[in-house]
Amino acid sequence: MKTYMNRIAMFAAGALLAGTMANAQERLTANVPFDFHVSGRPLPAGTYDIAYRSAGASNMYVFRNAAAGKAGMVAGGALSNEATAPGEATLVFACVKSNCALASVRTVNGTRHYYPNLKLSGRDKEALAMVEVPLHGAKGD
Repeated sequence: MKTYMNRIAMFAAGALLAGTMANAQERLTANVPFDFHVSGRPLPAGTYDIAYRSAGASNMYVFRNAAAGKAGMVAGGALSNEATAPGEATLVFACVKSNCALASVRTVNGTRHYYPNLKLSGRDKEALAMVEVPLHGAKGD
């Protein structure tokens, strides 16, 4: 009987979480003109549908390129404490030569989710470029 009740409780919690995620989902698009990495996964240049999902304290961005049949996901980015003014929603990439990786996502309300994922040597730090790509479809866009 206990096992049965535990299963019902887990099912109810899962349904509640799925409903919360569906309500806190936002669809965005970005045209990324270069190959890049998201959470270590290589993705080709192209147009991406990006879904933001939030459930409580956790957040996730799912990148999907339908034309290339590729997808990637980045979860749990550190939320910045900096106070920035509202503005354009962007993806920010850290690029060293032709190696680019998602560094942060800036929302229209000024919030940034950071994804530190490049290990840089001293020489690489000198060649580092930050590239911003606009996000379309964000609330306020």
